Amino acid sequence: MSFLPTSSSSSFFRERRWEFVRKAVRRAVVYDLPNGVQVAMVVFNAEAREKAPLSMLESTISDLRERVGSSLPRNPSGVRASQACVACGIKRAVRVLEEGGAPPQAANIILVTSGGHGRDSEAEEVRRLVKEFGLRLLLVLYPLAETPDLPAPPHALVPIARESGGRVFTVMDEGVGIDSKVSMLISLMDALTAAVAAGGATTPVLVHSATYQGGIASLSKGTFALDDSLAAHARFAVYYYDLNHVGNTIHLTAPSGATFASVNMQEEDGDVNMISVNLHNAERGVWKYKVENRADSHQALHIQVTSLPSTNTRVTVRVWTNQQTVDVGSAKEQEHEPIKIYGEIKMGGAAVMDAGVMVQLQRLGTNATGGTYPPVKLQLFDLGTGGKCWRRRFEVLYLALSVTF
Repeated sequence: MSFLPTSSSSSFFRERRWEFVRKAVRRAVVYDLPNGVQVAMVVFNAEAREKAPLSMLESTISDLRERVGSSLPRNPSGVRASQACVACGIKRAVRVLEEGGAPPQAANIILVTSGGHGRDSEAEEVRRLVKEFGLRLLLVLYPLAETPDLPAPPHALVPIARESGGRVFTVMDEGVGIDSKVSMLISLMDALTAAVAAGGATTPVLVHSATYQGGIASLSKGTFALDDSLAAHARFAVYYYDLNHVGNTIHLTAPSGATFASVNMQEEDGDVNMISVNLHNAERGVWKYKVENRADSHQALHIQVTSLPSTNTRVTVRVWTNQQTVDVGSAKEQEHEPIKIYGEIKMGGAAVMDAGVMVQLQRLGTNATGGTYPPVKLQLFDLGTGGKCWRRRFEVLYLALSVTF
């Protein structure tokens, strides 16, 4: 069961932040949530309001998904972020759950709120509500602004989310003037999908993800692989900042050499900033693609390929570290305790031996010139038990981690 109480304070007026929230929530509800999940929507500022009652999603193509996914208001409120009442949002969420006949302790509260300073005055009240109703809090900090050479200030809701058995997801601020990079939208979408998955729902597997900066090449080319660990169908999607950034050419080549280039196969969803091609009964093997890229030099096209996991061949990948968080100050003081990254791959419940596992670490946010930090790719060492390990000292706070094998 997933639930999305969302802050709508004035901090979201800047740089299309609220517009990105609406698009990310729509993608989660319309495309990512599985059938059989109950979902409701609450927004809060100085007070809380129900935007969509608790409803069961029973079809991947339904008006209900469209209504719930588009239920957030078009504009945020004028209430300052410091005056937003998180406790009010949680109380309203509990009320909506109870009115819908669902026990609150069975719910996952996905809370999207701004990062940085704040919520200290509400921390104890939120902690009391979480304990009283047995809630599991999945926190999405959006957007978290980074001050150069300084660690981000602590957020009072982070320890509460972890105490509840929940998770914390961070979306770094990537504002450019009066706009935001489309990469921030993608990060928010991925964070919401990860939060839904952390709540126990089966969500699409991210098979391939690539960013193609504008102003470099007129055609963005790449490959992705589909295998039997995935369901029969897949979705190829191009995400954009402006529709004019995507040219007419979206060309896919199957492993057999068959081509898919018809505009009639493409589906546009301007409410998600996505053009997609559904690959039904997709061939197994390596696919090729090329997309006409007309993005500006400070924007990009993002391409993602997703598919549900196969119900026959179950491959699970688990990644964790020996620390939940990395603090710059403590990392320097405790250099004798490096951060260890572990990965575990299983197929059908059994460990996959001698698998080659590559980890990519990506520092979130933007550097001094507004660009992204270069990724670090690492090969994990085999422990001889089907598990993998790698260790190194870090002096950065927020990392995204992806695994290929």
